[in-house]
Amino acid sequence: MANKKIIILALLMILLIILIIFCFWTSVFNSKILCENYSREELVDNFNKREKDFQKLVDNFQSVISLSSIYEKYQITLELGQDTTFVTLVLYPFVIDSVSKIIGSKDLKKNSLEYNNLLKTLNWNNEIINSLEKQLKVIGCSTIRTVNYYGGCKYEIYPCSKGVSSYSYQIYDKQISDSLMLIKGRSISSSSFGKQVILYKTSIL
Repeated sequence: MANKKIIILALLMILLIILIIFCFWTSVFNSKILCENYSREELVDNFNKREKDFQKLVDNFQSVISLSSIYEKYQITLELGQDTTFVTLVLYPFVIDSVSKIIGSKDLKKNSLEYNNLLKTLNWNNEIINSLEKQLKVIGCSTIRTVNYYGGCKYEIYPCSKGVSSYSYQIYDKQISDSLMLIKGRSISSSSFGKQVILYKTSIL
């Protein structure tokens, strides 16, 4: 009788270990983002499969940056951290002078003093950060930032990359003109939102 109890306990322990391993790998799989140097074709396919999710992220980002007028003077960059307890949140002044300076830093510890002060500056909260991080992971990307490029490009989204050279998804405030396509390349798709997006090859230094 004692032997049967030992065997049953041993089997239960094995099942518990298997369950823990399964949950761990499921979590890793679900949070996986693009971390290779993917080809243009693969990144276009990623956009086509998740176009609605790209648009939701852009709409969300657009709505939260307008909570503070600071976006008029600063480029706002949000990047996934080394794990869920960190985030990169940096405000780069469009014009650097004695008054304007870089605010924030890479891999900020969430709920630290610097992090909390930065959220106050933006009129953001943890829920906003968490929602943007979640949306980035859904589309397989690591970074979103405000930009002010020629032709009306307002946002730039970067896939995670192991190398220094990568593509970025550049999002414009209107359909990309034929003249701009001659300079930057064709739009990523023929859909309404896709006509506002260019997959642009750039270098991340």
